[in-house]
Amino acid sequence: MSYRNINLYAVLACILIVPAILHETFLFMAKTWNNDDRYSHGFFIFPIVFWLIWSKSEALLKCSVRPEPKALILLVILSFLWMLANVIGVQIVQQFLMVTIIIVSILIVLGRAIISTILFPLFFLYLSIPFGTSFIPILMDATASFVVIMVQLVGVPIYREGLYFNLPSGNWSVIEACSGLNYFIAGITLGLLYAYLTYSTTKKRAIFLVVIVVVSILGNWLRAFGIVMIGHYSDMQYGTGGDHIFYGWIFFGLIICGLFYIGNNWRDAEPQAQQLFNDKNKIDQGKWISSPIMPIASILIILSSSLYANYIEAIKSKKTNQVELKLPSNFGEWQEERNNHLGWQPENKTADAFITRTYRFGIDRTQISIAYYNAQKQDAEALNPSNSVPDLSDQIWNKGRQNDIKEMSSYVTETELISQNRKILVWSWYKMGKYDTPNPYIAKVFEAYNQIVHGRNDGAWVALATPLNKNLEHSRSQLKSLLANSSDDINKSIKNLYLNSTGDSKF
Repeated sequence: MSYRNINLYAVLACILIVPAILHETFLFMAKTWNNDDRYSHGFFIFPIVFWLIWSKSEALLKCSVRPEPKALILLVILSFLWMLANVIGVQIVQQFLMVTIIIVSILIVLGRAIISTILFPLFFLYLSIPFGTSFIPILMDATASFVVIMVQLVGVPIYREGLYFNLPSGNWSVIEACSGLNYFIAGITLGLLYAYLTYSTTKKRAIFLVVIVVVSILGNWLRAFGIVMIGHYSDMQYGTGGDHIFYGWIFFGLIICGLFYIGNNWRDAEPQAQQLFNDKNKIDQGKWISSPIMPIASILIILSSSLYANYIEAIKSKKTNQVELKLPSNFGEWQEERNNHLGWQPENKTADAFITRTYRFGIDRTQISIAYYNAQKQDAEALNPSNSVPDLSDQIWNKGRQNDIKEMSSYVTETELISQNRKILVWSWYKMGKYDTPNPYIAKVFEAYNQIVHGRNDGAWVALATPLNKNLEHSRSQLKSLLANSSDDINKSIKNLYLNSTGDSKF
């Protein structure tokens, strides 16, 4: 390895070594890229970053290497937070922290001049993170609203209920694939790369990025409206199958190519020859500081967090006793109605114990569903997509109004489920050890507290449901009655599960 290449190779080494140490996080990212088409672009992010950094090799040679030992404190904090996120299984936080640790490691080992020279390629690494699913409900609702407004403008009668809407020619619903998240992510990725390679000023880059994001979202709305109109005017013969996804991507591709063509009119001359920052350190002929202290210290800090996380995972993976959830045949006046449910129930396949029971009182029916995990781990935990109302795979029920309300001495999440002409009211919450909360973020805090302080890792998700046939207050009164009569038995059942599965006498 020649002296003149050492700055470049040191940067690339940091980008490779950190994911290698935190390999569980990186492998989970790669698994998501492979399994979810929305994030398949992630396979290209690291190669693109390597190419962008390689294109800066001449600029890197002019940088002085001045390590930042004070940044070791920041690395310790970030590594501890990564370990904590790993212990409680928050993948998105782990992934953001891993990328941040890469950048901080380069700062520690090589200094600010190197960082400023390749700042954009380093921040481009964040686009490898599979993020954005939390925007799906918002994007779905916005898509439905736009379609309804446009259909009304062209004079076609339409009736909307939640994410469902009815036209004289047929019924439609906005599903997850129609949210436009694919276009949103693709727009940001392509827009950032194009703006960086085409323009040299931050203002131009920011303007182009805003334009491409807005156009990506608007393009999805127009695509959805066009599909509905094609289906309507063809008596539902066209536009109702999977082909509209394919044609949607063609439509999106044409829009992006058009934006690139228009944006090229404001191209800056040789933007790669210009520098994003004007740091005096960048024009000095740098010398490599050969002391291995900073690289070794950084590796040891990151490695210690990884090893401790693996140790905790080994403890969590210890075999526990088989458990079975049991509920009484009646809760006061509520009598169990066997082999029946409300037409909706969670489809949980990862819980250590799961139960759904329906109870009747007169003409009113209610339902209790409990998913229990005696040793929570990734994809098998209370905060799981299958424990949502409705879960992400549900193609029958759509979510209507949702908010947190206080009942008895705690809070629950109240959700209205809509399916054609049926409605169901659901109250749900998480139970982490002794603590109840409807908030998933607070539940994660309780989970971390239980593991660190009490050494326990159990959790549960509880949902009470009843038909919303009459009015909201009547349905609420049914759930209040069931909750008042069943809460002690639910807590007792979960407590017994924990004691039987672990043999622990503390609860």
